Amino acid sequence: MVAHAVKLAVLPGGARFINGSGDAKLLTIGGKLERTFESGSSMVSCVAAMPDGVHFVVGLGDAPPNRGEIRLYHVDGTLVHTFEGHTDAVNAVVVTPDGQHIISGSYGWTVKVWSVATESLVSTCGVASALGTPTWFARWRSCPTASASSAAGTTGPSACGSSTA
Repeated sequence: MVAHAVKLAVLPGGARFINGSGDAKLLTIGGKLERTFESGSSMVSCVAAMPDGVHFVVGLGDAPPNRGEIRLYHVDGTLVHTFEGHTDAVNAVVVTPDGQHIISGSYGWTVKVWSVATESLVSTCGVASALGTPTWFARWRSCPTASASSAAGTTGPSACGSSTA
């Protein structure tokens, strides 16, 4: 069996990267494995690097009991926080350029915006499209949190709900 690397994120500075195939792995550009971050029963489905260069985020798949978790790790191996709220596998994670928010998308057709500082949910956005295909990024841009930080801004009806949604 051949393992395929399909989930990758380069840490700022460019000397190390995260490989999210199976469990998350921290490697050097030269290919040396520095650390493995166990994901439990769910495989890592997506990864994103934090701008500080020492933290990264992983989204987990759909196997219970950690279905749909987003985990924030330090490269030293510390699990900083687990964000819970998605009911399906997380298929996308991004971090805002200032590192203040993590935005996650799931197969449940929702986008959630998380505060890194307060380790809490900021908002939830619905993403169902007329074609039945997730268009989460376009809908996310309609969220108040995204619009406030977007230089371009957007107009139109919001697809967002409150943090209790």
